[in-house]
Amino acid sequence: MPPIARRSFLEKLGLGAGAFLLAPVARSLVREARGAPPARKRAVFFLTGNGLHHDLVFTPPELRTDPELTAPILDGPRTFTWPAAFAPLAPWRSRCLLVDGLTNRSKSTQGHTAGYAALTCRTWPTGPNASRESIAPAGISIDQLVAESIGAETAFRSVRFGIQNRGDGPQVSRVFAFGDGRPAPHYIDPKALHADLFGGMAAAGVDTRGRLLGAIAGDVKRLQGALAGPERAKLDQYLAAIEQYDRRRESVATCRKVAAPAPSRSVEVELEAMLEMGLVALACGVTNVLCISAGCGNTHTTFPKYTRIHQGTSFEAQGFVTHEGHSPDAVQKEARTIVTRYHASLLARVVEALSSIREGDGTAFDASALLYLSDNAHQHHSR
Repeated sequence: MPPIARRSFLEKLGLGAGAFLLAPVARSLVREARGAPPARKRAVFFLTGNGLHHDLVFTPPELRTDPELTAPILDGPRTFTWPAAFAPLAPWRSRCLLVDGLTNRSKSTQGHTAGYAALTCRTWPTGPNASRESIAPAGISIDQLVAESIGAETAFRSVRFGIQNRGDGPQVSRVFAFGDGRPAPHYIDPKALHADLFGGMAAAGVDTRGRLLGAIAGDVKRLQGALAGPERAKLDQYLAAIEQYDRRRESVATCRKVAAPAPSRSVEVELEAMLEMGLVALACGVTNVLCISAGCGNTHTTFPKYTRIHQGTSFEAQGFVTHEGHSPDAVQKEARTIVTRYHASLLARVVEALSSIREGDGTAFDASALLYLSDNAHQHHSR
């Protein structure tokens, strides 16, 4: 492809409502065609509630030399047993870093969540009435600091969503923060997230309730016709991310509205539906940062009851699996392994999606960072 002016190229395309998804992709392809290296970096922050239980499911047995981690091993053996809870990420273990033993001691004794302090490292006011769920954040969270840096030119600096056990409305504030006294709410209603992400396209006449790829077919055809063979082939990789979402769009249709009762509600379906929306945004350049919360907050009221991943386990008769925070260690270990393995499978889905997109001499995954951590240190009652 000969050198072209990016702005004039996009203007000549005459993209309609599909420009929301296609224009960022087109800009990236034009940049590469002009010989410039890929400029995009991506980050995913995944927080889980109720602690990672490092002594039960996180720390490999070969490295459990000091229960209190007063003398941490800074460079453990690379041949340690991979934790079963992270089995879905085993194919990428050479690109994973397990970090254990960091300390962020809180002055509050509430013990169920670090709240905003999990990503800000700012402690909460002391006192018996200091509730981490009712206090505003004391500073910007790491995810939003990253978003300010790598997401300044995107339509959404970050896309934030998650699940919890109770419905408080389409959005809740738990762990993400724009700054001092400025919570960054995240969606817990898939339909609300869908409306926010694709609302502009809907306002332009695109029926986003059906297949997105079909709705923007005309714009796709125009873009394909304007690209040379190599760039057209790369475009197909981004379109594949949209197509994958289309294949799973039924999940969005089955998700309940938060205010409506839904005895058969599956938080797994909701989380996976929102993740696919986020992956479309992440792949196409609508955002460069995803922020995911799985039951963050007071674990007694917010940690979800998973009603699918419990099947085939000792929790099947119970009908769900949750944190089991007050159960014996053996029960907690099994429950947390099941939940963490499920979370790891979602991270593996992100890795697979980003790895399928070639950018420059590598893939989108090569320029990405994924962080998985807890909002409450290592156990149910952390300090």
